[in-house]
Amino acid sequence: MTIAKRQYKNFNFNDIRGNKTMGLNEVKKKLNDLIGNTGRLNTNIKRVHFIKNHNLLPFWESVFYYTQFLKSSASIVERLFCVKNNISEYPKCGYCKKESTHFGRNLTDGHYGQYCSTKCRAQVIMPWEFMTNETKLKKSHNLSLKLKGRVFTEQWKNKMKIAANSEKTKNKKKKTNLMKYGVENPGVLGAYSSKSSKIFIENFISKYNIDQKLCIYKNNGNYEFYRSLKLNGKFYKRCGYDFVAFKDIDSCLKKDFREIVMALEYNGPWHYTEEEVLKSPDTPSVPYKKNNPNITTIKQSYDADELKRKHIMKYAKIYIVYWENLKKYQVFINDDITYYDSQNEKNMGKLDKLLNKCVEDYWSQECKYQKDLNK
Repeated sequence: MTIAKRQYKNFNFNDIRGNKTMGLNEVKKKLNDLIGNTGRLNTNIKRVHFIKNHNLLPFWESVFYYTQFLKSSASIVERLFCVKNNISEYPKCGYCKKESTHFGRNLTDGHYGQYCSTKCRAQVIMPWEFMTNETKLKKSHNLSLKLKGRVFTEQWKNKMKIAANSEKTKNKKKKTNLMKYGVENPGVLGAYSSKSSKIFIENFISKYNIDQKLCIYKNNGNYEFYRSLKLNGKFYKRCGYDFVAFKDIDSCLKKDFREIVMALEYNGPWHYTEEEVLKSPDTPSVPYKKNNPNITTIKQSYDADELKRKHIMKYAKIYIVYWENLKKYQVFINDDITYYDSQNEKNMGKLDKLLNKCVEDYWSQECKYQKDLNK
């Protein structure tokens, strides 16, 4: 390192320990000398050569001693500001009374925030001096609802309710739903909102005692498990699986597709059976005509589901499809396909036996599911 570079090297303040080598008044006097008539801090105050030549080590040890209450990450400017202004503790938040640790500006115009966070700031009612006379009158008669610094009158609330229930607004909603989902009321799409799917999957996990740490499904802190597959030579980007369970936690964290043990799909009204496809293959499908331009008919929607199934069956030991409209389970194990009626107690007993056997063996690679379980 050259002499010039060594001369302008910054001092390592991490090595300084707070010692009361100087009185507070002495420290403040020394600080004023370093600031001078310009009102600005000498930029060399942090340089190694300047500290040694002016014997500032006792000064810095005292600064750190008088600002021990600050965080270890506090800047040098913040420490000097506290010494200069006789600050010995963090100010309290104006709302929750916790410490407000945010320091802004510089040594001359520095200050701490009045609130510890924007959340607390938003909870404080609009100051009286900033209110209009009309607002003050409404507030004094308790006719307003105060929310996050704003004032909403009962008259305003009633006006918005009337607007939301008007025919113009309803027609606009229907037009938007038709454009996005193909139906006026998206509620008829059942699981499209993912609520029905989420409830079903959570009940499924609970019923068969599957460890949630091994599962990926929407709304448990994850998105659906997606794969980029091709459909008719084109990428079908939104190829997601509603629920997948992996062999172990490590493979789940890595999302290793080769270690998937169980997969489940919750098929709502826009998924179609083979019989429906044979009957009317060119009927428009819902709501894919908006979400995916490559899937506009029942046949194309069915082909996409089959593509997903065939792909995951290369890895998963068991693949389950629940049909919302039919109230039936469709279970795939290797090349075997079995249907279970959820409203038939005997059928469900067989399915419970099969799935409990799977969980009991905990998806070992050597686990073999006997065909007599399906009989």
